[in-house]
Amino acid sequence: MNMDAEELTGSLKKLVMWYKVKELKSKGLNKTQIARCLGINRNTVRKYQSMSESEFMNSQSYRRNYNHKLDPYEDFVHKSLDSHPYLSSSQIRDWLREQYEDFPDVGQKTVYNYVQYIRRKYHISKRVGHGNRQYEKQPDTAYGEYAQVDFGERWMYDKEHHPVKVYFYAIVLCRSRYKYIYFSRSPFTTALTVYAHELSFAYLGGKPKKIIYDQDKVLIVNENLGDVLLTREFHAFVNEQHFQPVFCHLEQERSTAYLGMATKGAALAARAKVLLYAASPLYNGNHDLFELKDEAGNPLINQNYDERKWARAAAAAEEVINTGWYELYTVPVSEETVLPPAEVRSREFPYGCGGIDPYESYRQLFNGAIRDMKDNREFIFYRQFNNAGATGGEDLIDLVKHSYPHNSGWDGWNTNAVSLKQVDAYYMFDGRDKDNASEGYPYHEDGFITADDADSIYKFVNRASEEKYQVSRRFGNREPRFYASISFNGCVWESENAYKNQNGTVDIQNKPCNYYRGGENGKTSSEPEFCPFTGIGLFKYYHPDDTWQTSGAVYQTYKVEPTIRYADVLLWYAEALNELTQEYSFPTYDGRGTVTVSRNVEKMRSAFSQVRFRAGLPDADNYDDAAQFRVTLKRERQIELFAESARYFDLRRWKDAPTEEVGPIKGFNINITSSKREDFYKETVISRVQKRWMDKMYLWPIPKNETDRNVKLQQNPGWER
Repeated sequence: MNMDAEELTGSLKKLVMWYKVKELKSKGLNKTQIARCLGINRNTVRKYQSMSESEFMNSQSYRRNYNHKLDPYEDFVHKSLDSHPYLSSSQIRDWLREQYEDFPDVGQKTVYNYVQYIRRKYHISKRVGHGNRQYEKQPDTAYGEYAQVDFGERWMYDKEHHPVKVYFYAIVLCRSRYKYIYFSRSPFTTALTVYAHELSFAYLGGKPKKIIYDQDKVLIVNENLGDVLLTREFHAFVNEQHFQPVFCHLEQERSTAYLGMATKGAALAARAKVLLYAASPLYNGNHDLFELKDEAGNPLINQNYDERKWARAAAAAEEVINTGWYELYTVPVSEETVLPPAEVRSREFPYGCGGIDPYESYRQLFNGAIRDMKDNREFIFYRQFNNAGATGGEDLIDLVKHSYPHNSGWDGWNTNAVSLKQVDAYYMFDGRDKDNASEGYPYHEDGFITADDADSIYKFVNRASEEKYQVSRRFGNREPRFYASISFNGCVWESENAYKNQNGTVDIQNKPCNYYRGGENGKTSSEPEFCPFTGIGLFKYYHPDDTWQTSGAVYQTYKVEPTIRYADVLLWYAEALNELTQEYSFPTYDGRGTVTVSRNVEKMRSAFSQVRFRAGLPDADNYDDAAQFRVTLKRERQIELFAESARYFDLRRWKDAPTEEVGPIKGFNINITSSKREDFYKETVISRVQKRWMDKMYLWPIPKNETDRNVKLQQNPGWER
């Protein structure tokens, strides 16, 4: 790929930007200030700051000599865009697949980037007035199972050469050459459309199971948040003919008026969650809660196990998935990305983790990096806060401040602690368990690493620090979600908004924390409570700009609390399908269709693997074994939904609490100084926290003022009325 004038201009702009970054750094500006001043992101600033002039020029030379894997198709893409400038990259991708049998298996993002490159190179702008469609190619199905209907209009000439406007209806039978076109001098009404359908069905000798419509104004009365209301006549025709209509309507942005509110999607997701709980062991055939009865003595928990409850939960989750409104949040790969193993990134997301940065994708989802929540299609329902005061105990800003280091310039509380059990749950970088680590990504509980160690994934640990800080080797080679969630000795809290001291230095910016006794953030005699009592801190929800500085800067990034997110729905779906032994069918929530579910391994894989791939991990390999997959799924929920109020309720609905919630909490020995740091990491029982389980803890007690007000209200088993 030769370098054209536009690429040359782009390289010159980058060179100018590199000089500006260096200049502003020399004037004492931090990364955040430089990014805001130049209108670029912090990762770019960090990258340019770390590069010498020769390194920068070499990187640009590499980019100029880079050959794109889609270059052999440049002529086809160019001609297609030149003839049809409004085409989307999705349509280009499908055309390439149809035209070339050897077209490589690349992701949509790759095609999108290449289409944008061709548009820039040949100065082809996208024609205004064509909306972005909710569109993707349907997988190959049985011949004749699908059809597509298009409506259109065109000016033509009659036999007297007078211009007339002609309207047409066209139906194409998928995976065949059969098509039928009906012309009309007048615009299509519902009655005329029904008539055209009847003629086309007669011509085709039958009707397809599903018809995809490329235009819906004739047939739809109204649409409210994706809920399609058909005209009465067409609705009756669909019911009579027994086919399923699907409409490709223009994509609607998530209105700011509904952000944080209970939308239709949130209601569907809440419905799926309730049905999942109803199917879980605590509420499905649980004799242990036999005493939970109403006033008349009738059990409130069904005493006989009903697999159909799992099927209903799966069907409800599938309906959320089928809306097409939600997707997992991802951040594109960059030069800063710590690349996962090659076999995982060989295919692009969501079929692998190619093209994304797993660490930033997970970290930014929670820390406030997503400034406009309309851009976050993973959060289905969430709570917003007034972050200005940060005084409410439930506020995420308050949570972060209680995790933020204390002493030596830091002004956080430093009190949120994570158990060693949670730390051990995380996988290694290649997805293996730490007790079965590979030679490529080994696990060691002894010894320490530095930023120079080549055998560790140290960029995660200390990527922003210029210091060399020794870290326990047990924290090397772990999966990206570990580094986005857990704080430990050597973990860097960037504090990008910290003020400089009078001598021009910054006390706390890009500084690793120190939890050893007497250390900067460890236990001290004067303030023994201001440290994580397990020696392990909480890092999730922290943004690099968040800063609490003693007698200095205070900066808080606005955050929202996830209540239901799409990753949760995908895991619900896989969990519910896993429990099925036969096929079930249910009407959709609106009564207009049917959802059929069974233990379909491919559907389980499609849902579960997306969560794994977004985390940079390989797919699970035990879908065929329901018992083994159940264990894998429970662990995945423990990791993916850590610190999101899910684990507490999961352990109870699974009836795992009696085994998981007993036994001591373990961590490290926070009474050890750095001079004996090996002893700090010896497994230690945290005696200050006592754990106890009683079966009455499955359910909370009903407050006495409630039972006093309603004498018929029965108290939950084990609690006093």
